[in-house]
Amino acid sequence: MKTRQGGLTLTSFISLCVLVGVAAWVITVISSPLLEYQDFKRIVKHVVANSASYRTVQDARSAYNKSAGLNHLNMNLSQEELKITKSGSNYVFDYNYERRAHLVSNVSLVFEFKGTIR
Repeated sequence: MKTRQGGLTLTSFISLCVLVGVAAWVITVISSPLLEYQDFKRIVKHVVANSASYRTVQDARSAYNKSAGLNHLNMNLSQEELKITKSGSNYVFDYNYERRAHLVSNVSLVFEFKGTIR
């Protein structure tokens, strides 16, 4: 009785390794802006939670900048990218910014982050 062997050929194995490597590389490139965004949201929520101690919008922006610096978040968002307004006794953070993740040559992924945190 003849038995058949199963498994991958050398070409299939190399192709699979290349595919897994490319997938890991893309995930690594994509994860940086997404992790930065998660840190940004965490910091803004912390600032909003402590908003009772701020008198002006400038105080809230200073608290955000201080928290971002302490958490090593290098996001210097301009007034247009991060708008802070006061609504009653609470502060509203409206953000609209983008990050680019360079892939190869002239190809990049653009991430647009828009939202409001109250």
